Amino acid sequence: MSRARVATARAAGWSALCAVLLAPAAAIATSDPGLQQRVRAATFEVVLPKPADEKVTYERPLPLELIPYAERNDRYWSMGTAFAIGPGRYASAAHVLLQAVGAQYGAPGIRDAQGKVHVIDRVLQFSLHEDFIVFSVAGSSPAAQPLDTNTRPAIDDPVLAVGNALGEGVVIRSGLLTSFTPEAQDGRWNWLRYSAATSPGNSGGPLLDATGKVIGIVIGKSPDENLNYALPIDRVLADRGTQARIDKVESVRFAMLRDPVVARHADRFGLLLPFAAFSGALTDSFDRFYRKLMLDRLGGPPFGNGSAGELFATVEENTLPSLVLQDSNAAWQVAKLTSLADERLPDEGRIRFASANPAGLTMFRLQPGKRFRASRPMDSRQFMDLLLKGLSLPRIVGTQAVRVTSLGSAQGQQPYDDTFGRRWSIQTWSLGFAEAYVVAMSLPTPEGFAGITSLAPSGQLSLAIATLQALASYFHVSYSGTLAQWQDFLAAGNLRPRVLDDLMLDFDASRGLRLASRRLRIDVPRDLLALDAGSQLDLPMTYVHDGKAVWDIGGVRLQPDPCGGISFGAFRQAAPPEDSNKELRDRWRDMKARRGKFDGATGHDDSYGKLWAYTSIGSPGQAATAPDPSARVLYELFYETDEKLFPQEFAARRRRLFDAVRILER
Repeated sequence: MSRARVATARAAGWSALCAVLLAPAAAIATSDPGLQQRVRAATFEVVLPKPADEKVTYERPLPLELIPYAERNDRYWSMGTAFAIGPGRYASAAHVLLQAVGAQYGAPGIRDAQGKVHVIDRVLQFSLHEDFIVFSVAGSSPAAQPLDTNTRPAIDDPVLAVGNALGEGVVIRSGLLTSFTPEAQDGRWNWLRYSAATSPGNSGGPLLDATGKVIGIVIGKSPDENLNYALPIDRVLADRGTQARIDKVESVRFAMLRDPVVARHADRFGLLLPFAAFSGALTDSFDRFYRKLMLDRLGGPPFGNGSAGELFATVEENTLPSLVLQDSNAAWQVAKLTSLADERLPDEGRIRFASANPAGLTMFRLQPGKRFRASRPMDSRQFMDLLLKGLSLPRIVGTQAVRVTSLGSAQGQQPYDDTFGRRWSIQTWSLGFAEAYVVAMSLPTPEGFAGITSLAPSGQLSLAIATLQALASYFHVSYSGTLAQWQDFLAAGNLRPRVLDDLMLDFDASRGLRLASRRLRIDVPRDLLALDAGSQLDLPMTYVHDGKAVWDIGGVRLQPDPCGGISFGAFRQAAPPEDSNKELRDRWRDMKARRGKFDGATGHDDSYGKLWAYTSIGSPGQAATAPDPSARVLYELFYETDEKLFPQEFAARRRRLFDAVRILER
């Protein structure tokens, strides 16, 4: 990888590869200046076009003067090295050209010593596991004599590592061939190990013997010592070149599952393809491989492998979205969150980001403002501009990080319905300076949006989208909004999830509120809670076991004033399994016995400035009815207020509010 590409990766927020210690350049081990000239003429820099015109907007002008002159004025990114291996044929490491798969701004090319770029035309040979590629170029080939080969090198022979070190021109450095090391997967061949210095950008260059004959293709360096790897050139010469070969054992981790999957990706497809067609065929192969793995491991109903009893007995009240993941015991749990950002927006809006460990994915909850209505479409530019107010997306320029403030309009958008009938939108924006895309999968809510963001290299966009689609059914979110936003959201049938199709919400400020789902009903007259269009309604969502996992309403919370101290509602509680945590089991026993917190008595703070009461109710029944000892589902009822009420007034209101709740499920 060249220095320019490393800087690009950093700008995209990816971790840079390990730093390398650069050995001093050594003189070529020959006195023949003609040999040096032939080697340099046959060795090329692999480049990829930079974007000519970006839609990205920054918080301030980019300090481009901090970038070296040659790099900032170059119209190409430097990716690695290639060399002439035959008439009109050029070889490189496969991983060098993989950086160009799916490139947004044109095909890769090779650049000669005079600065002329020859666009790569057709892929002639390819092996992913052996890490080599052979290709032709469009138009007239560079005037270079192909390098001769030597398929019988010996240990302790002098070697010359040739390559575009650090993207700053072809460098020739000397060392010794130190060993033949079996490749790790199947031992089908031996890597050439050598001591000549190798830097980022050398990948794909030739490893020569002392006479200038190619003995291998430079692949990479050891992470902790100067013993580097090359593929023996006889592996390339023996390849028939009719099919691209993929044969690699991979460890694949799905964010939701505790254990990684070990699988072999074995595939072939025909060659002599234009580079764009080759890129498409390679991308399709990887997509099929990963999608099959996802189908094998995640194709059944969610939470089918592992214990989910505790998940079905828990209603999460966290307003941030999260993911349902397997813990260390393979039990399904809503992941604990790490807050990443919380920014206020105009018109009482808010954008929050959090990460669900150990998945490390970024979830968001966007509230554009109190006047937001879900039925009024928000264009993709406005949506991403709001996300970027809380999402730190910098471009690294020299020693400075300059924040991105806009990505323009989305380049792509597609709908997706998950297992639970939730209607997502998946949008992509170009991050041209990094040859990558920003992807956002968002779910409409009454107050705005909730979802997941990710960053995808250009060649992995379709795979990133497939991964998000698999994650969608494991995404946990609750629904909130003002009563005006709820009425608008429910009226827009194309936005609401399937579970809310039967939700009845009847609100009139002069009469009160009636809310009914298939599990409970609440009737709140005006004289008990002074609700208006700006009052807050929260529906904590949960997972219910009805023969299979069902995503459903787990409770109701009403707040006449979202900033006030009055709160009333009901939360569902299913019987927890015997092996669940002690806190959950104790809560269930207290609810069944109406003791402790759930005794229905009036509680208060020291100044009587805040009053509260909690009780439990069986199903079906009224608040006055004690829970059935055999019940498998109970509901917690609660009422809290900071109004100045006498205890008798509070008790009378509490009774009427609790009597307003009817449990419908059995």
